[in-house]
Amino acid sequence: MLALLRTASADDPAAVTTLIEANRAIYDYATAHGGLAYLVNTLPMSPADWRAHFGPRWPQLLAAKAEFDPHAILAPGHGITGS
Repeated sequence: MLALLRTASADDPAAVTTLIEANRAIYDYATAHGGLAYLVNTLPMSPADWRAHFGPRWPQLLAAKAEFDPHAILAPGHGITGS
């Protein structure tokens, strides 16, 4: 299980970008070696990342979102979509 809980000064956007890029590299390495991410971290997740994370349960999640969140108003910034 991997959690990326780091901080950077909001006054230094370059440092923030550098840390997020490093987080992506660490995440990609960990998942390539069978690791899982604890998803409370500083790592933007793409729809492809979410599909990989949920694996065979992805269709079940999409069905639940369609039933319980048909207008996609819950957690819209997380990128959990069917695309």
